[in-house]
Amino acid sequence: ARGIGNIKDVTMAVDAPVPPKSFLPQRPLLPMTHYHIIGFVVVFFAGNWALVKYQFGPVVGGSFEQKFSIENPTFRTFLLTSVILLIKLIMHAFWTVFFATKNNSFSKNPEDYNTGLASVAPSKRESDPEQDRAQRMHLNCLENYPLAVLCHLIMVSVGPDPTAASSFMWTYVGARCVWAFWYWNAGSHEGRAIMYSTGIFCNIGCCFQVLAALAIV
Repeated sequence: ARGIGNIKDVTMAVDAPVPPKSFLPQRPLLPMTHYHIIGFVVVFFAGNWALVKYQFGPVVGGSFEQKFSIENPTFRTFLLTSVILLIKLIMHAFWTVFFATKNNSFSKNPEDYNTGLASVAPSKRESDPEQDRAQRMHLNCLENYPLAVLCHLIMVSVGPDPTAASSFMWTYVGARCVWAFWYWNAGSHEGRAIMYSTGIFCNIGCCFQVLAALAIV
């Protein structure tokens, strides 16, 4: 006779969602455990501590006018990367609406139902894999981009090492672009997590530049 555990395993297998087809890998290369999450956090902090101590130069500092001058390359990088992230965030919203219209899957509000393309049978967002995926991406960006811009801003405010500032801000933008490509094409969670973690590493790196300016690290 099968035990409870066996029945649960069979039920989970039957109910498991089927991933969409993708030209990207969808299975992890390495087995994942909860201890890996602890490892990531250690790397976020220990790695950035090591960069402050042994790689990047000292915090430059300077007056408010110097740090927030359009002539300051670090401030210019902040403005440019912030604009890229904010425009990308707006485009994610329109990407969601595009598929809601194309697939006639508006359903966030009752009055929105069946207000998309008239030639397509109406459905709910949960039944539209394209709109549902686009919205998940949009929500993830809403959670992360404001935090990143804030981290960049407080780093700029202390006059960071220019190489550190440029590296963190541009790497964050690049990682999020690769993350979006990977997510939209249904790549593996492992690949998506690597890009997400790269962005988090950069955010914490910005914070370490502030701590260096305060002579805490």
